[in-house]
This record gives sequence, structure tokens and C-alpha cells, in this order.
Amino acid sequence: MAASAPEASPRRSPPLSCSNWWARGRLRLSDTAERWLPGLVPAPGGDKITVRELLQHASGLPEYTDGLLDGDAPHDRFRTWTPAELVRRAVKDGDRNRPLLFPPGTDHHYSNTDYIVLGMIIEKVTGRSYRTEIDQRIIRPLALRDTRLPGSSPFLTGPHSHGYEPVEKEDGTLVPVDYTTVNMSIAGAAGEIISTTADLDHFFRTLLSGGLLRPAELREMTADTSGVGWGLGLEMAALPCGTIVGHGGGTPGYRTISFHTLDGTRQVTVDWTDWGADADVSPAALALMTAALCPS
Repeated sequence: MAASAPEASPRRSPPLSCSNWWARGRLRLSDTAERWLPGLVPAPGGDKITVRELLQHASGLPEYTDGLLDGDAPHDRFRTWTPAELVRRAVKDGDRNRPLLFPPGTDHHYSNTDYIVLGMIIEKVTGRSYRTEIDQRIIRPLALRDTRLPGSSPFLTGPHSHGYEPVEKEDGTLVPVDYTTVNMSIAGAAGEIISTTADLDHFFRTLLSGGLLRPAELREMTADTSGVGWGLGLEMAALPCGTIVGHGGGTPGYRTISFHTLDGTRQVTVDWTDWGADADVSPAALALMTAALCPS
């Protein structure tokens, strides 16, 4: 594990305009996915799922990755997936509609499908891919020099650690297999971004200090109205010194946590690679975040 160190000369982001989709009134948190993507979720109640519920994982959508992965390793690491194909896996079982896990807004269940649908909504609203929108609205203005969205390209460029996943041999033993080269279209808007600890810290620092959203929008994003530790697209956790926000995640061979104080002044981003060791890293991660984010 290695926490990101402060930058020697912090990058200054140019001021961003608030001419985003929300400010223009083109997309609202109360909009349904059905409005923008008619018929995408055919299950009863699917037409009621809102953008807010997708961001809070309160949609009831099943997980599209079920059956696609062995642990975190995809069965076909080089296949290119479209967002529509991924969502279909969640909402269809053959020709039969799969039911929602619960009526929208009545419970919470983390589902990567929520993010895939949000990426499709971005494309429908703007007429451009979510990759283009993230590049033009976030990556370039914030000068995130080591952040990119690879699409279907399976290759990592520049210096990078290697990621390993456990593969079981015929005799039952586990061996580490290098999964550094993998087509990340299987993650799509749910997690295909390649970045560094420094870029992640810079992004969250800009976001939480008000450089990306209007104050009212940022308050919405960082408010745990769900009561279960979710803002709008952000995980929330309680430390002895107060609430922290960020997100954790994993892709084949890699694990990341990135959490920050609400004002973005104290940050910790950690990336590590493993191949399924039995040790639970959660206690170590919690201790690290407490030490880094809670002043003595």
C-alpha cells in the first residue's frame, strides 16, 4: 500500500463554469431513466427509476456482473461490451424480464448497473459519449495528466503496477495470473477510468472545494439523505473526527480507496494490487484513513 503524497507544487485548476447539464435545466435528479431511455428497464417499476435513485443505489437494478466474473476476473478479458449489452444482462434472463430487487426508492443495494445506465443517460442528453464529456468537462480543465478512459483498448501505457487474480488449477491450488492487460469496456461508466493517486486527490480536492459544482449541488452530493452512507455517487463514512466522503473500487487485479474530509483539505488515496490473499485489508485501510484524515 502507498498513500499519495502531497504534490510539490499543487496544480491550480482553471475556474470551471457552471454551465453543466443541471444548471441548464436539461437533466434533473427527478428525471426518470425511462424519460431518456424508453423501455430500457422493462421490469414492473422500472419506468419509475430516477437519476437520484441511480446515484444513491436505490434503483433496485440487479448487478450486471453476475455470471461475468470469477472473483474480479472476467471470463473473457478481451471481449468488447456495449453499455446496452451490460444493462440487458441485468434486466433480462433470456427473453424473460428480470424483476427489480425492490421498488425504486424503497431500499439500497450497490449495483454497478446504476452507473452504466447513468453513462447511457449522459450520452442521450448530450449527444456525446460519457467518455467525451468526462474528458472535456473534468480531465482537461483539471489537467489530470495521468487520467484516461481506455474504452476497448486493453493496454496500460507508462509506468504502472501489475494486477494479479487467483486462478484455480486442476489440483485445487491457486496461482496468480497477471490481469494487467484487460478490455475495460466490461466496466464502462462503472469503473473503466485509469488514473493515479495524485490525480484522484486533485479531482476530489477540486470537487469538494467547490471547483466543479455550485454550492447547492455540492450539498446535495455530499448529504447522506439515504441514511445508509450514500450521497449522490459518493460513499460516506464516519470517523472519530467526522464524516469523510469518497469511493472505493476494484478492477481485475487492482483495489483502490479514495476518501477525503468534506472540505477536501485532508485526503488519502491508496491503490494496491493483490491476487486474492485471505487477509482482510479493511482494518488496515480504516486505520490508515483515521490516521491520515483525523488530526491528532
